[in-house]
Order: sequence, then structure tokens, then C-alpha cells
Amino acid sequence: HIKEGSILLNTILKLLGMKLAKTRKHAFISLLYQRLKLKLRGLAFKQRKESEISSLDLLKIDTCWSVSLGLSMVDTMRGADFQVHQLLLALKAGEPFRISRALAFEATYCATAGKASYKQSKEILQIAKNLAEETANPYAISLNFFLDAVIEFLNGNWQQSYELDLKAEKLLRDNCTGVQWEIDGVNVNLLHNLLFLGKLQEASERLPILLNEAQRRGDIYAKSILSYRISYFLHLAADEPGKATEELTEIAQFWISKEFYQQHFYILLAKIETELYQGNSQRAWDFILKYQTTIKTSFIINPQILRVFWFFAFARAALAMFAKTTDNSFLKIAEQKAKALQKEQVAWSNAFGLSIESSVMYYQKNLSQAIELLKKAEEVFLSANMQLYAVAACRQCGILLANETGKKMIQEADKYLLSQQIKCLDKFTRLLIPIKPKE
Repeated sequence: HIKEGSILLNTILKLLGMKLAKTRKHAFISLLYQRLKLKLRGLAFKQRKESEISSLDLLKIDTCWSVSLGLSMVDTMRGADFQVHQLLLALKAGEPFRISRALAFEATYCATAGKASYKQSKEILQIAKNLAEETANPYAISLNFFLDAVIEFLNGNWQQSYELDLKAEKLLRDNCTGVQWEIDGVNVNLLHNLLFLGKLQEASERLPILLNEAQRRGDIYAKSILSYRISYFLHLAADEPGKATEELTEIAQFWISKEFYQQHFYILLAKIETELYQGNSQRAWDFILKYQTTIKTSFIINPQILRVFWFFAFARAALAMFAKTTDNSFLKIAEQKAKALQKEQVAWSNAFGLSIESSVMYYQKNLSQAIELLKKAEEVFLSANMQLYAVAACRQCGILLANETGKKMIQEADKYLLSQQIKCLDKFTRLLIPIKPKE
């Protein structure tokens, strides 16, 4: 109900002298202006009690918070714009709880830039944590754990993020009420961490419980996000691409809109991976061609993590097309995306880039270089706590070696993959590391 919600939201905001930006470009310009104001002002504030602040000022702060929270997982640019506005209002008012809440969210939006802003985001979050402890507000304390987990996730620190998610979920469930959105966010983040950590078995055990809870509540948002970020991938691991396609088609009906939101982006990625898993290279490539301009102009891949997801999907689709057509232009595209992935200068993205580069070398018949790059990719995947991708790289390397050492590598990899309930080892491995050796 995005369209209806936006109309209602604008009506409420108008009463408070505020409004949503008409376009993401307008939101981006507004965000730059708000950030400049924040930089010039700084984070200092004169502490005041809630009773000393007018009810209208509190209402404006809380409304900006609700808008920023609601849009954070739908329309990041507009959400970020309202987030900075909320922070400026909270700092001016001086009420510690609202400042802690605003700073915690500002740290998270800041972290979307990835490595470049990691230190700054953690410093801002620490201020928020100190204020939360000072106020002893259970929600503020719980929120800080949750958003700390998000910051670590945005920076590819899957294990740290997973551990923080566990703490945040317990705190939210035990100490807070009316926080279902936050609990949903924690659980999706936790499950996504498990996928990167290669703990598919644990994710498979947790997911049905969460889906059943969402179904019982009639929670379309929770069901959607669990499906397009988690469930489809586990269906592929179970060699059930038909179920993945059916589920994604059903979920997409809830997100019909003229604008392109995060939900559309994640559904697109899931569809591309589902087609690649099934060997439908042309369908996967058609998705790339259909949406690449929209992706570029929508600000969707401004967050580093989404940019990496897109480049990796793009490169794998190009490699699948080369395997089908032997058209060298697809290898050039894959090479470009490999360089783009490595340019991000974070370990997990670099590992993706190395795996793509290895695939290009293989298809260029440079077997020794392909093997060396795969070995390097495996090492970097392991350093980034990405066990599933590391095992896939090891298995593909073993196949390329085609000797006794290679056989042992394949056996070790298969043992792990089977322990995670992965059914079709060849297809699933090729999905992650796109090398398709000739029969």
C-alpha cells in the first residue's frame, strides 16, 4: 500500500509544515543540504527534559522518526533525508532519548557508504549508546544493538552482526512492546548473516517459524522480506527452483508500483539467481537489460552492499551468456564488473571480484591462472567469514585441477555442502562460482 501510504503520509506531514520529496533526485539534494546543516551545526546539544519541550516539537520529531524508520527498508534516499531532519530537530530540542534514537539511525544511514564511513558510523553509534544507557530506556538500548548489527552487516562483518542480532532480538522480545518491525528487521538480518556464514541448516530451521508467525499476523511486509532475501535461496539449495519462482511471483504482486524500491531490487536479484541456477542464462540476462538503466538512475545502489550485490549478479549473468553463446563481449562485461567489485576495497567484494576474474580466465582457456585466482578467492572468502562461497570456490578449484588433490578437495567440499542440506551440488556451486567445465 505504498501509494496510499504516501498520500496519507503527505497529508499528515503537511499539517506539520513538512513534506516528502517528490522524487529521489529532490530527496538527494535535500539530503545534501540537511547533511551540510548538520556538519556546520555539530552534534552538541543542551539537555532538556521531555516536559520542557512543546508537544508540537515532540510530535514533529516523532513523526520524522516514523517516516525515516518506515522508509529505511523501502526508499533509502527519502528515508535518509527525513532521518537527518529528525536528528536536527532532536538536537535542537535536547531530549536524550530522542537524540539517542536519532543518532543511532544516523549512524546506520552513514554506514550504507560501507568501508569509507565505518569508523564515523561507529563513533556516532557510541554516542547514541552512551545516551541510551544514561536514560536507561529499554527501547533505546535494544535499538542500538539492532542497528549496530545492521552497521556490521553493511560492512560485511557477518559474524559480529549475527552475534549482535541475537542480543538485539532477546532484548526487544523481553523488554519492549510494539516493536514487531524491529524484530522483523533483526530476524531478516540474522538469517542473511547465516547465509553468508554458510550456516544454511540453521537458517532453514529458523525460517519456517518466522514465516508462520508472519502469516498468523497477516504481516505482508515480514513475509515479503523473508521470501525475497532468504527463502528463495534456501529453495535453490533444496533444488526447488520452481518453489522459488512461485514464491517470488506471489510476493511481487504486493509491490506493484511506478517507482523502483528496495523490494523491487531484491526481488530482481532473487529472480536473476533463480534463473541462473536453472541454467536459463538468457532469462537472467533479459532481467539485467530490462532494469540496468533503472538501477543506475534510481539511487538504489548508492549503498555499497547493494552495489556489490548488483555487480556480482551482473557479472554472473554475463558469464552465463558467454558459456551459452561464446560471444567475447560478455567476457569483457564480466571483466569490467570484476574490476568494479575489487574497486570497492572490501574483502568480501574483492573475493567476488576474484571469483569472476577466475571464471573469465577459465573461459579464455588460461587454466593455471583460473586455478590460482580461485585459490586466492577461497582464501579471501575465508578471511571474510564466507564459508559457503569459500567451499564453492574450493570445489570448483578441485574440478579444474582434475587430479587426486582435486578429488580430495571436491570430497571435502561435498561433505560440507551436504551437511547444509544442499541437494544438487554441481548446480548450486556454479550459481556461486560461475565456472561450467565442459562435460
